[in-house]
Amino acid sequence: MSSLLLALAGMGLVLLGVRSYVSALDEPTVDRIRSLVAEATRTPARAVAAGLGATALLQASSVTVLGAMGLVQRRVCRLESAIYLVLGATIGTTVKAWLVVLPLSVLGPVLVAVASASLVLVHRRSRRRVLEVALALGLLYLGWWLLVLQLEPVLQLEPIREGLAGLEVSSLVGLMYTVGVGFLITALIQSSSALVFLVLGLLEAGGISPPVAVA
Repeated sequence: MSSLLLALAGMGLVLLGVRSYVSALDEPTVDRIRSLVAEATRTPARAVAAGLGATALLQASSVTVLGAMGLVQRRVCRLESAIYLVLGATIGTTVKAWLVVLPLSVLGPVLVAVASASLVLVHRRSRRRVLEVALALGLLYLGWWLLVLQLEPVLQLEPIREGLAGLEVSSLVGLMYTVGVGFLITALIQSSSALVFLVLGLLEAGGISPPVAVA
């Protein structure tokens, strides 16, 4: 039961991080980065390279995916360019394994601690926006680490195993049921980005198969 509560807490931090990230991208911030994003995603090759580089830097393809979705939502980035960014993030997942990096269990708390303390001291609006984005990323890292860490024992619970066993895509009925579950969860938590994080966590913990995750 404690693992389930901790997993829910991790999911809560992810959800809070998602909402904080999107809200931190206010109009002035969007205007400043619009030209930069447009240049970085001008061609498919550049967009893939940008996604790869962002994932190698941030050490989490899911954060790059979140960033792409946030930019599309704010109409900074076209959907086609965002797809290439996600493709680059997928490639970056492989590349990042070759790099020496801080684990999420360290990076998350460090970002949260530094950004939150700096927000108390910094008053200039432009700098506070940057710190708010850093704080949101820290919450995402921390929540993601906690969620993945606790999902494995949670998946051993009988009700959870039975519920996930019903998710399959081998038949039309099973596919519709799986897609319906995704719609329902998104409607409940009001964030498709947070659902992406949950699905990635379940996939990493072995709770669902890749076809189910895609559905």
